[in-house]
Amino acid sequence: MQMMLHSLLCDGSVVERRRCLSSTSGHIDQRAEAGDPRGAGRPKHPVTSSLVNYEFPYSSQRMPVMARNLVATSQPLAAQAGLRMLLAGGNAMDAALAAAITLTVVEPTSNGIGGDLFAIVWDGTELSGLNASGRSPAALTPERFHDRSSIPSCGWDAVTVPGAVSGWVELSRRFSRFSLERLVAPAVSYARDGFLVGAITADNWSMAPEMYAGFDDFARGFLPKGRPPTAGELFRFPDQATTLESIASSGGESFYRGDLAQAIVADARRNGGLMTEQDLADHTADWVGTISTGYHDVRDDGTGQPASLQRSLSERSMARNETPKTFRLRSPSVVFVRRP
Repeated sequence: MQMMLHSLLCDGSVVERRRCLSSTSGHIDQRAEAGDPRGAGRPKHPVTSSLVNYEFPYSSQRMPVMARNLVATSQPLAAQAGLRMLLAGGNAMDAALAAAITLTVVEPTSNGIGGDLFAIVWDGTELSGLNASGRSPAALTPERFHDRSSIPSCGWDAVTVPGAVSGWVELSRRFSRFSLERLVAPAVSYARDGFLVGAITADNWSMAPEMYAGFDDFARGFLPKGRPPTAGELFRFPDQATTLESIASSGGESFYRGDLAQAIVADARRNGGLMTEQDLADHTADWVGTISTGYHDVRDDGTGQPASLQRSLSERSMARNETPKTFRLRSPSVVFVRRP
């Protein structure tokens, strides 16, 4: 999991943003041009601001949401979890963490407790970067892959120490108003009581039996009826609720040095993995600096090699005389954060 946060903590206001830039000086509704009667005869007035014009190149569209406090995620239940934190008096980090943790339950096809976390946080005074990605097991060497053309995509040889949990703990300790127990509450509720699986998530889930064939524990957890859940079907995962409660009540200790760590290592040993209890205990999330680059009147911030890649792309676009106003919705600009 890559959790990309651009958090603004000023006055408890807003939270997590992904920005897609596009523009046009004005146009007629494309549905009318395509013969769609829904757009016939309706001039379309562009939505503009001092920075962005929004162009919608598709026949269906979602208008921009204008509000003081926003939570943006790929799954509406997770966004609601973040808004619940704001409504209860929490700050932006409370909302961002609640949303991210809930995503591990309601969108397991894209996010998981066993993933990593990367964050850039603005606290009103200073920009901080957090790299909560894990290292490979200490016993892993290049020789283990000498007869392979690439690292496998599944199985223990593809696994690094999970860093997301350490990121939740660090961000909560440094910025949150609420306890970690409170932040995991929406996710725990969805895992224990169930949630209705979204259509896109169900579509991705449908590929899981083929991708993870032979992983019996995966099937027990995510294919409880011997098949992926369908869109709109109620899905429960009580064991995940218990795991999240253990993580929250121990401040992450159970995951890296307690009973959850022991369970992780036991499974690795049963299946030929190299992960040890010491690998988990040695894990740390690192507070790191950021590197910045200018792109016309837009500033990009990031850490490590992905940020260097973003800088290279920006420089190439500058050489081509591209500007933010030439970006289209189908070509969003995203900042990735990773260890230098």
